[in-house]
Amino acid sequence: MSDRFAILVTFRLKPGMAEAFRPLILKNAEAAVANEPDCHAFHVMNDEDDPDISSSTRSTPTPMPSIPTAPSRISRNTSPPPPR
Repeated sequence: MSDRFAILVTFRLKPGMAEAFRPLILKNAEAAVANEPDCHAFHVMNDEDDPDISSSTRSTPTPMPSIPTAPSRISRNTSPPPPR
């Protein structure tokens, strides 16, 4: 059996942007599975209690390459999410 890698990303959207974000991330997921040979699955999930939280997972047989990116507010925020 070959190794599999899963990448999980959680997005905290600007309040009220979930409706606009969902079709964009779904289009991205469809394109990734169709056009990236190593992308075997790409799932999009939404938090049942908070529509402004969205997560995606993708499955690949190899680790994703390290892509340099500008620091984001999410990566600098190490505090836990507020309780519900």
